[in-house]
Order: sequence, then C-alpha cells, then structure tokens
Amino acid sequence: MQVSKPLLMDLNAEMPTRANKMTECELAYIAGIIDGEGCIAVERRNVNDGRKYPSYGVTITIVNTDIRLISWLHCRVGGCLVRKNVDPNRNHKPQYQIQIRHTLAEAIINSVRPYLIIKGEQADIALALRRLFVGRGRRHTEESYVAMEHLYQSSRRLNRRGKVTDLDADRLSERGPLANAEHAIVGTASNAKDAEGAEMTPRLRAV
Repeated sequence: MQVSKPLLMDLNAEMPTRANKMTECELAYIAGIIDGEGCIAVERRNVNDGRKYPSYGVTITIVNTDIRLISWLHCRVGGCLVRKNVDPNRNHKPQYQIQIRHTLAEAIINSVRPYLIIKGEQADIALALRRLFVGRGRRHTEESYVAMEHLYQSSRRLNRRGKVTDLDADRLSERGPLANAEHAIVGTASNAKDAEGAEMTPRLRAV
C-alpha cells in the first residue's frame, strides 16, 4: 500500500458551529458508522525527551471506500481526512479515512455514546482515560499512569483482530480497568486546586 496523502485540511476549528446544528437522528447515524466502520482506541506513544512515562491519548478512526459517506461525516465531526492509495496491481477501491483525536474525540464519544451498541465498551474506556486529564499544566500521579496503561491494554485487547479464545477478566469484574481508572481520577483531582474542572467533559449539543 502506498503512503497516504492528505485530501482535505483539518476542520477541527469549526467543530462547535457544526455540532450545534446536529440532530439526535444524525448523532445516532454517526454512532452506527462508528459501530460498523470505526475504531475507538486508546493510543500510547513513547516520547524520547527524557520523560519517565509514555504519552496516552484517545483516537477515533473511520475508514470507508465511499467518499460520499466520508464527506458527509467530515462536514459534521471534523477531524483529519486522508485518502489511502491502494496497490494498483490489486482490484481494490481507494479508501478514505477520518481520524479524530483528544478533546474532539472525547466530545464526539460523549455525544454518540447513548447510541453505540458494538463499540460501547471501547467508548467507556476512552472516556475513562480522558477523565484522568485534569487540565493543562497539571502533573499526573504514578497511580494515574498505571491506570492509563491498564486502560490502554484493555482497549488494545478489545480492538485486536483475529479469533477471541477467552474472555478478559476485566470485562467481567467490577474492579476492572474502569473501576481502577475512577480510583485514579479521584486521586488526581484531589491534587488539583480546582478539582471542579476535572469533572467537566465536553458534549456536543443536539437540537
């Protein structure tokens, strides 16, 4: 597969305006697209700048071969849109991919969460990770980094390809990754001067 090339510029800055015009029907349809064509994942990046811990984030990725669907979606949720070129020697259609990260991804997940069926657990893990972020300039505790890594591993297991041979114990236990993350959230928020901000999560408004 050839290297993907940018197709359209990032439109994240216009997201609030478009979001306020979205209806519940559109949010439900977007949830269906994410359930069927998308991936909600916790990402981990190792930063080579002397930091002790890696960097974690939330990403929504949606891939489809129909530009009409991708264009409709991109106009409503923003993100980075690219065209993925395929091997010309193989009879495959070009693929179009939207990738949404961090705060914007959190806002979208919060808005479509009531309608998600297949990706609901991945969405809950992603939101739990975002709640660990207590604000710019605030330091994470070692406990919060442990919770982030646990959420990353759980997200990775849920999104892995291939046959599932066993059930993950975290998915059946009340003290699974979400419970551990909530415990870390309380500890992180208590170290912040304005803990009220840690409880605020963005949500797209519908009309």
